[in-house]
Amino acid sequence: MTTPYALIFGPADVSHMMADMQQLYAHHPQVHTRFEHIASVADVSVAVLLRQVPIPDGFSCMQVVSLGLLAGMLGIADSVVAQRGEPCCAGGISLGEVAALCVSGALAIDDAVALIHLRVDRPETEDETVGFVLAMQEGDRDFYHQPPEMRISVDYGLIQQGVGSLLMVSGLRRMLEGKGQEGPGMLEVLPPSLCQSAYHTPYRQRIAQQVQAYLETKNLLSPRYPIVTCLDGLDVVNDPDGVKAMSVRGETERLSVPTMIQQIQHLGAVEAVCIGPFLRSLNMDFGMPASFRDEKWVTEIYPAPLAI
Repeated sequence: MTTPYALIFGPADVSHMMADMQQLYAHHPQVHTRFEHIASVADVSVAVLLRQVPIPDGFSCMQVVSLGLLAGMLGIADSVVAQRGEPCCAGGISLGEVAALCVSGALAIDDAVALIHLRVDRPETEDETVGFVLAMQEGDRDFYHQPPEMRISVDYGLIQQGVGSLLMVSGLRRMLEGKGQEGPGMLEVLPPSLCQSAYHTPYRQRIAQQVQAYLETKNLLSPRYPIVTCLDGLDVVNDPDGVKAMSVRGETERLSVPTMIQQIQHLGAVEAVCIGPFLRSLNMDFGMPASFRDEKWVTEIYPAPLAI
């Protein structure tokens, strides 16, 4: 009997340049297959998704990174499942939720690509953005949640063995670059070249409506195993209605990684397999052993050739 494990997919790191995915595309059959499929559905070249050529007109950096990471994470997940059998549950953060739905069979690749295209990061009025800050004290959170112009959009919980809580803060660029810099922590704001949207806040209401309208036209399937979410008050997703709810609510509501971890523990997982960039560096407490399939893992399985 295999050890019950959870698949956890990371978010889209817009600064990720895909060096690891280039290696995997060249050497990893499942990743190669996923890149070919997603590139075909998205009507772009694999080179675009691997960031080997400039981003074409009509695409944003976030969309290209999301498509590329989705392909890579799904290919890695395919090999994990082939080796270990299906997980007892799956979940993710932001883009990672889309990956979890795909690997569980609840969302087709065509629909995942369509959702990424709908999730454009071009604001309608004022410039929007996100930033990251480490909250050392619980009271620090209050400063970074000043609706409507600045909100905590993703709560990663305690990182680095409890030194503080990592928060993603979303809102109007002028607010984050202005008043946001007066807070108790160092709020690092992403530049316009990397982000132009206040993700996971009510500023995304129009996008949420588009996502809902799109999904209402689809006959979605139930996931083969439970999907855990970062949304407060949403039970573990087991059916098409839950798939729609998590996809729509996630556009405008705060994500809580501790909420997802609690669900994983409740479902009986005793190991977390984390796929994608960013997660290892946080040194989060999953309440169970965790392994990582990321850049470091790629360099370990495909070491660079020695210089002669």
